[in-house]
Amino acid sequence: MNLDYFKDENLKLLFDTLKDKYIRTSKLTGVIKVFPKTLEEAKKISLFLGQNINKNEESIIKITTIEKSIEQSRFSEVSLLEILEYLYGKMVTRQEIKLKKEKENNTSYHLFLETYKNTLIYDFLITSISNDENFNKKIQFLFHRNLKLLYFIMDGLNQLPTIFNTYVNLSVFATNITKDPHYFDLDTSNIHHFLWFVSKYLDMDYDKTRESQIKILNQAGIYIDNY
Repeated sequence: MNLDYFKDENLKLLFDTLKDKYIRTSKLTGVIKVFPKTLEEAKKISLFLGQNINKNEESIIKITTIEKSIEQSRFSEVSLLEILEYLYGKMVTRQEIKLKKEKENNTSYHLFLETYKNTLIYDFLITSISNDENFNKKIQFLFHRNLKLLYFIMDGLNQLPTIFNTYVNLSVFATNITKDPHYFDLDTSNIHHFLWFVSKYLDMDYDKTRESQIKILNQAGIYIDNY
C-alpha cells in the first residue's frame, strides 16, 4: 500500500513527535504534545485526527486517537508503527541501545575475567570481586572508565617482582607492563589505582602518602631511585 499520504509536510510535526516518543520510551502509548506553528499544520492535523488543533497552541493528543483515525481510514490495515518505519526507517529505541550496551559490557567483562583465568591472580580476583564490595566497585569503575588501566593493573599484579623473588626499578617495571616508563610515576592517578590493588593483593594498608607508596612498592619488589 502506498503510504505517501503520511509524508505530507503538514503532518511532519505529528509524526516527528510520535517518532521521538517511540525512541524515548520504546512504546506507542499514552499521549503526545504538539505545538503547530502554522495554520496549515493545525488544519491538516485537525483533519487527520478529527480533533480541533489550533495554531500556536499546545495540544495534547492521545495515541489511541491517532490509531483510531488510521483504523477508520483507507490505511486501516497498516499499524502506526509501520507508518513510522515507512517514514523514518528502522528506529532504534533508547531501551534497545541500553540493552545492546549492557550485552556488549557483559561480553567485555567476561572477556576481561577470562584473560586472567589461568594466571596467578585469578583466584584472588574472583574471590575479591565476590566478597569485597569495595573491590568490586573499584573493578567496575575502572572497567567503565579506564579499561586499559585496569588491564595494566592486573598484568602488573601478575608480574610483581616479589612473586619471583626479584627487585625491579619502578620505571623498568612500568615499561615491561605498559611500554611507558612513566605510566606509574608516583604523582599520577595511575599509581594510586595500581597501589590500591597491590595493597589488597599483599594484604596491606594504603593511604596514598608517599611513605605508604614506598612501603607497598618495596613489599612488591619494586624500588624507586633515591629511596
